[in-house]
Amino acid sequence: MRVTCAPLLNSADVRREGAKELKDYDLLVPNVELATGSAPEFLPGVPPTTLAQTLSTKVFSLLHTSRLVDAQDLRIWYKQPSLQEDDRMDEDGNDDEDADDEQSELKAYWTLYIDVLFISFDGNPFDAAWAAIVAALRDTKLPRAWWDADREIVICSRSEEMPLNISGLPVACSAAIFTEKEAEKASQGKHWVLVDPDRLEESLCDEVITMVVDKSGGQTRIRNLSKSGGTIIGPQLLRDFTNLAGARWEEFRKAIQ
Repeated sequence: MRVTCAPLLNSADVRREGAKELKDYDLLVPNVELATGSAPEFLPGVPPTTLAQTLSTKVFSLLHTSRLVDAQDLRIWYKQPSLQEDDRMDEDGNDDEDADDEQSELKAYWTLYIDVLFISFDGNPFDAAWAAIVAALRDTKLPRAWWDADREIVICSRSEEMPLNISGLPVACSAAIFTEKEAEKASQGKHWVLVDPDRLEESLCDEVITMVVDKSGGQTRIRNLSKSGGTIIGPQLLRDFTNLAGARWEEFRKAIQ
């Protein structure tokens, strides 16, 4: 995306507002696609379902609140050449983020389109989609890019590339609460916590919780928490589930290393 598409990018404090840039200028564009024949109810070629749109919205929100991607990695700079550098500018385009403010000018951005396609759908889609996105972003490399002032376009190197600087390792863990149907009050009957529920288990449960945790700093930090339905989950169960989510984080970290 060129800066001319977003005139406010030339403001003096643009370098200090990375998180705001990502959201205001739609530099991260996730899309979850279920209509791939992944399940009988998701036939190919049909319009996006409510579930697919909900998942895309949740992923979009978490991408920004977790600050997983640094806007600095997506900026494309133009450095005003000195007289000695004029003859070398076409070959030595500079995108160094630490360049002097008076000589460098922000000209464009990378926009990341993140498409998640489900091959087989069997419940708990958010955890699977988020895990795939985190793993993909950790392996993403962008070509070195710079602004060509003569042609007024962005030039990319064919041989040089740079990885994204991913902040932390947020991992999602979801569970459904299964209760005794015969109990007069669900809160008084027995209940079971079903981690990573499949479609059948989800259909039998009225209460679902999703927690996103990050232990990359040594301690378990809750990045996001959402709950729907039911009244079973209380403070003690929430603490137990936090420990369980921390264990899931360890499993995921080992799997992607």
